[in-house]
Amino acid sequence: MHPSSRPAARRAGAAGLALALLAACAGPPGRPTGRTLRVGVTPGLHDFGLSRVTAAYYAQLAGLVFEGLTRTDESGALGPALARRWAAGADGRTWTFTLRADATFHDGTRCTARDVIRAWTAALRVPPGAPDHPWMLDGVTGALAVSRGEAVAVAGLAAPDDTTLVVRLDAPLAPFPAMVSMVRVAVPAPSSDSLRPVGTGPWRWVAGPDAEGEIRFARFAGYAGRPPRADSLVLRPAPGGTVLRALAHGRVDWVQDLGEADLADISGESDFGVVTGPPVELWHLALDFREPALQDVRVRRAIAHAVDGQRL
Repeated sequence: MHPSSRPAARRAGAAGLALALLAACAGPPGRPTGRTLRVGVTPGLHDFGLSRVTAAYYAQLAGLVFEGLTRTDESGALGPALARRWAAGADGRTWTFTLRADATFHDGTRCTARDVIRAWTAALRVPPGAPDHPWMLDGVTGALAVSRGEAVAVAGLAAPDDTTLVVRLDAPLAPFPAMVSMVRVAVPAPSSDSLRPVGTGPWRWVAGPDAEGEIRFARFAGYAGRPPRADSLVLRPAPGGTVLRALAHGRVDWVQDLGEADLADISGESDFGVVTGPPVELWHLALDFREPALQDVRVRRAIAHAVDGQRL
């Protein structure tokens, strides 16, 4: 087998799928390589509904198609996505996001500030305390009223024009721009559904799942981030026990989360390229900024310093 056509086996942690598909396919700005990447995935997991993203796999899957107002890169740095810039008001309670004027969904329709309000309002119709409740929006004025069924619109959201979203919070919340990078509050198109997703992300759904569970995507030319180098992406089911056969027979180019036995079996094979690394551990610290003590900026700064200094 020629080295350039060797299937690649990769072992990754909880964030493996998204990192594999984006980091392996994304490159510096320029002409894409024009190849198809075929990824072996767990059979039967083909739901792009954003209410499912409480599970890591579904969050990674949705992240191929959808994006939020902001994004974080591999180092955790915050950057623009649908919003090209944002700023807080003098009181710290009002955030103004300026959306890209050229933002379009995969179906060609324009993505506007009103689409953000529509998407967030739909997400907030999940009751507080439910596993898929979008807690990152709870600080928006009127958000919990919608979640409790007491209102149909979020009082703290306004769209003065197509590219301006104004968000009013109940209290100052400095991390808010980072919180809206999460895929749970990404912005799907009105035409999107859980099996036929339509977003603004790097990959545009093309077809599937077919009878064998295969899903096909194409690189979205309108994506504003780093473009994938591949032109197309195929998620191909590789049932347990058949992963190595899928690699050996050239049905997939990439698999992840191999067990120790699988790695031992293929590590000595010259036809496989194996990349190993330490498991990825994700830690999440959630603070309720509605608590009186956390209204004091000195307390918030102390917590930030403690986290930065790894004292917690």
